[in-house]
Amino acid sequence: MWFSLLGGVILLGKGGYDYWLVSQLRSEGISTLGTLFDSRTVDTGRGRTSYRITLDYQPEGSEMALRKEFVVPQPLYHLAQQTQKMPVIYLPSDPTTSQVGAIPKFDPEPIAMGAGLLLLATAVRFYLWGKMRQVEKFVGDAA
Repeated sequence: MWFSLLGGVILLGKGGYDYWLVSQLRSEGISTLGTLFDSRTVDTGRGRTSYRITLDYQPEGSEMALRKEFVVPQPLYHLAQQTQKMPVIYLPSDPTTSQVGAIPKFDPEPIAMGAGLLLLATAVRFYLWGKMRQVEKFVGDAA
């Protein structure tokens, strides 16, 4: 129960932080073209494949070029291999905070998993509370 509670809180926090970053990218993000440096697939087990591309991009007004690896869906992976260029949106205050694509996308999975774990912890807590009441009632009747 405690692991579910702790895991739920951590996942909700991560999901909230991710949502905040995506909203920052949507409101303040600057788009630039990244050049494909590398692309690879990773077998993540159970027949699942992770598609990864590494892009070089240079923030506006900066002489520093950045190289970052992104996990992308399969269609974006194939598009990057064909065009060798992909749009990258980054924060001007922190160019390492970036996403691939024309529009930043939010992944709601951590929030859903966190909420599920919190519901599980709550259900287990009420179940145990009910069982404790039964035991207390039985012990009280026996005395």
